[in-house]
Amino acid sequence: MPQLTELSVEERETVDIVLEDDGDENYVDDDGQYDDLDALEDAALPSDSDDDLDDDLADESILDRFAALKDVVPPTARAKVYNGIATAGSWTWSTGRFIGSAAWVIATGALLVLLPVALELEKEAAMLQQEAQARGAQQQAQQLIGTPGAAPAIGTQ
Repeated sequence: MPQLTELSVEERETVDIVLEDDGDENYVDDDGQYDDLDALEDAALPSDSDDDLDDDLADESILDRFAALKDVVPPTARAKVYNGIATAGSWTWSTGRFIGSAAWVIATGALLVLLPVALELEKEAAMLQQEAQARGAQQQAQQLIGTPGAAPAIGTQ
């Protein structure tokens, strides 16, 4: 991966002089090669040691890498990516609002319609249970007294 290195003012001037000089000794031919090796050596950038490179990479965060992409990616491509992300975010936000509104309508409708029905069903179930308990108590009372309609035998034991 290419590494971007910030140049000092003196290094920038050296590179500018070499690139702007139209003399024959610094001629760059069609394939981009210098004809004069001395001019190439003057324009060469200082190389970093491996330790410095490792330290720079260790100190670099993901946000720093994204910020460096700003220099690499052209503005039109950045605008297209931004517009795409903004459009996706807008659609997501709108869909979320619609789903939230629909959930609100369904929940309030259920409360207004189904809650009274549920309360009436619960009341009816409680009434049926109370009637069942009353029948059970009546049957126990009849068993203690005896069968209904039958008179007890007098004098027999």
